[in-house]
Order: sequence, then structure tokens, then C-alpha cells
Amino acid sequence: LLNDAINLSEVVVKERASDENIKKVMGGVDQLAIKEIKRLPAFMGETDVIKSLLTLPGVRSAGEGVGGLNVRGGNADQNLILQDNILFFNPTHALGFFSLFQPDLVENVRLYKGNMPAKYGGRLASVLQTNSVTGDRTSWKINGGIGAVSSKIAFQGPIIKDRLTIAAGGRLST
Repeated sequence: LLNDAINLSEVVVKERASDENIKKVMGGVDQLAIKEIKRLPAFMGETDVIKSLLTLPGVRSAGEGVGGLNVRGGNADQNLILQDNILFFNPTHALGFFSLFQPDLVENVRLYKGNMPAKYGGRLASVLQTNSVTGDRTSWKINGGIGAVSSKIAFQGPIIKDRLTIAAGGRLST
């Protein structure tokens, strides 16, 4: 038996590299993973992509009963809203209670508040770019929920294993 004390050195486990944020300079860009968005407090239990952006600095609501965002003093019509490079003019439904994005079908969200790439044109306030999930290549997954305000369902899976997938969903509000 050893009666002497043994000092061990400290072990630090990190999710990201310590210098990840300085490898590439991207000022004015916020990127959120859907996992982060789902952890935020939700209005009546409903996770919402647009409302989650209100937690970012420089982003404000367009007003009561109105959907949309005011970014860095701009108006809601000065934003470009894209999902998989498809343009949307109105990002909300039901007087701003729900965004058009079904959270179970969104993979990530990127908000450009400055230094917008030229490919997005001359928007004054911001560009909101979201990407949809591509579907699971190996197995079927179904997500859903029944809430006080709305019910939703989303499914994804292979049509032809490892080659062709589908991801679809819907939401119904009362």
C-alpha cells in the first residue's frame, strides 16, 4: 500500500477549440444551432426561431402583434429572410405568434447584421439565412408535440437507404 499522497495535474475537456473564435474573422454574424434555440425559454412552450433571435444584441421585435425583426435600427422590410436560398417576405403567421420555420426541420440559423456577403444584394438591416435538415440516411425519426397553442409533427428518413432522404413536417394552431 502507498501511504503517500499523489498530486495529479488538471484535466480540461472542452467542446470547442480555445482559439476557434479567432481562426476566421466574421464580424456582425451570429450563428445559432437549433439545439441552442430549443434550450431557450419558449412562449407557451413553443420553440420559435424568430423569437430566439431577439436574445441577440442589436435585434428588437418589430412591435406588438406584428411579426418580424428590427435589426440595428432598421425596419422589418429591410431584412432579407431565406430558407435554403428561398426568399420569404413575411416570416410569421397568426399576427406574429409563430414563425414560418418549423424548429424540428431547421438545422441552423445564421443572422448577418453587418458585412453581408454581396450575393445577398443590398439589404440595409440584415440577412437571416436558415438551412433545413437533409433527412436521416439510415433510420426513420419522428418528432412531434401537442401544445396549448399549436400541435406539430416532423419526420425524416431514407427513401433509398444512403442515397435519397425525405424530411417533412407540419403545424396546426388552434
